[in-house]
Amino acid sequence: MSAVNTGLATCVLLLVEDEAFLRIDALQFLQEEGFIVIESHNGEHAATVIGSHPHIHVLFTDVHLGGDLNGVQLAHLARKRWPSIAILIVSGRGQPEQEEMPSGSRFLPKPYAPHIVVRHLRELVAQD
Repeated sequence: MSAVNTGLATCVLLLVEDEAFLRIDALQFLQEEGFIVIESHNGEHAATVIGSHPHIHVLFTDVHLGGDLNGVQLAHLARKRWPSIAILIVSGRGQPEQEEMPSGSRFLPKPYAPHIVVRHLRELVAQD
């Protein structure tokens, strides 16, 4: 398995999904594509990871997460911590307004096809 290359280092992705089966499925296909994946089950835990992990290149998050911090709020927190982070936001309950999302982020509706997610992630990383 080759790692996704961002130029000088492998690509570390923070996966935030509160539905365990969806998180496990995404973890599997992302690792198969070479991403180094850090998992999180809610926004608060993901915020802790964002605050303590120095090398996250990509945030892949659902909008609706258990707890007080949703995926869009988390995306803004990540953008503040790392202005160049690639952000892919997904939801099965409708799309956030474009002005609600951090600049440069993308949205995909659920259900999604893994190859579409990977294509978007690679495009986002390549923009960096």
